[in-house]
Amino acid sequence: MARPPAKFGIYPSYLFRDHDPVLDAIDTIIGDSEMTIKEVSIQSHVSTGTLHNWRKRKVKAPQFKTVAAVLRSIGAEITITYRNRRIDVRGIRRMK
Repeated sequence: MARPPAKFGIYPSYLFRDHDPVLDAIDTIIGDSEMTIKEVSIQSHVSTGTLHNWRKRKVKAPQFKTVAAVLRSIGAEITITYRNRRIDVRGIRRMK
């Protein structure tokens, strides 16, 4: 059986139309933090150009390492939920 075509990218299990929804979450978190883009850039070591491109949605799918750097620099926590159990990203164990 053939795989259905992906709308964006190559992963049919992760579809979005215009941009990765994490960009919307980042906008909200930065706004709530009351930090300026320049302050976030200094703290995270991510360029202001990258942050502006995220806000203007010139980037469709940001790299996870860049997202993590920005979110951690403003005090946000990155977690994964698996079977109703929250797992901190730093706490992921290797598979046996």
